[in-house]
Amino acid sequence: AHMGLTISFGICGGLDPSLRSGDVVIGTHVVTEEGTVTTDESVARELATRLRAAGERVSLGVVAGVAAPVLTRAAKAELRRATKASSVDMESQIAARFAADRNAPFAILRVVSDPAGRDLPPLVMKAVKSDGSVDFGVVAYGVMTSPTQTRGLLAGARDSSAAFAALRSCRRLPGLL
Repeated sequence: AHMGLTISFGICGGLDPSLRSGDVVIGTHVVTEEGTVTTDESVARELATRLRAAGERVSLGVVAGVAAPVLTRAAKAELRRATKASSVDMESQIAARFAADRNAPFAILRVVSDPAGRDLPPLVMKAVKSDGSVDFGVVAYGVMTSPTQTRGLLAGARDSSAAFAALRSCRRLPGLL
């Protein structure tokens, strides 16, 4: 483990159409409206090497840092055009600022939950709580009142279960994090 390393660890949305749910993204930079923060190159290389050796599908790429979820295929495509990023999340920019304030090395390890080609149903916005957990009461009510959203939710649930399974296996690598 690295001294004082700040790591942004969790799920992300795919912007690169070749990324599938469960793929691991090691961030090289995080791009926000305020600018770009570069991650620690040696840590990124080490993470990628270790995870590939453990059998994970790993790609290195730019991460777009956003303040609100990017839910539609069109919005993801637009963000990819604007930033050249391969993935998007809401936490890496916060971790980047935290690391910069402490002059600490910074790394990003995220797992794709929703791929670029997936439209997330609006219900997802209402159902995801601020800590990232899901309010199943909202989901159940939404499915009853708007059955058309069910397919998108089920696809999203499959994607996120693949993502969380990959995250768990990343966590299990000795000395990685």
